[in-house]
Amino acid sequence: MPVERYLLDNAQQSTLGKARDVLIQQCMRRFGLRYPSAHLVTTDSPDGDAADMARRYGVTDPVVAARYGYHPASGTALPPPASALDDDQKTVLLGQVYTFHGKSVPTQGCSGEADRKLGPGVDEQEAEQLDSLSYTQSLKSSPLEAAFGSWSRCMAATGQHYPTPIASGNDPRWATAMPTSAEKRTATADARCKESADVVPIWLRTETGIQDSAIASHRAGLTRLHSAEQASLQRAQAVLKHDVG
Repeated sequence: MPVERYLLDNAQQSTLGKARDVLIQQCMRRFGLRYPSAHLVTTDSPDGDAADMARRYGVTDPVVAARYGYHPASGTALPPPASALDDDQKTVLLGQVYTFHGKSVPTQGCSGEADRKLGPGVDEQEAEQLDSLSYTQSLKSSPLEAAFGSWSRCMAATGQHYPTPIASGNDPRWATAMPTSAEKRTATADARCKESADVVPIWLRTETGIQDSAIASHRAGLTRLHSAEQASLQRAQAVLKHDVG
């Protein structure tokens, strides 16, 4: 997607998250407090997938759908379990007091200090809004509405009745720990009908056009964001390089 040029990819987000944890831990140690790593590593999307293209349009691979249904193929790898933060840790982390045991607490706590050290590149709000806007606007486009109609008729032929792929993916019946056989059948039909109705190429073309227009009118701000992101990444890499645990 065009907006991905202005979004950090998964590997870069991971670098920032790890560096932020290190900076928070360093800050908390000044107050004699521990801070367990809160960084989560997502394993079901490629490292470069800044716009979550692997799941953006729902299930698209019938083979994967037949095995996992609408559930993530690999899930999320969590850090080792850590005890909940106690009151002292929360107070210093969030900056709920001015001093702690005679030492000045940073503005917005150790969390705020870490964010300031990494810089404004950690805030991708402008690019994220464009990414979200293009998705929402694409749903109102005539070509995609027509493709959804073809998809819905294809699904009905298999005994599945949904107006759009979004509706099938959000069916509350799939809110289970593991995919059910009914979910797998529906997801497989969903992916196959997307192929027969040409849903994904049409959706991608539609969103690409919307994003190209939006980027043209927001280029100055997005260029500043890109520069800030690269600066924050460099700071994060330096933090991790010099971290000795």
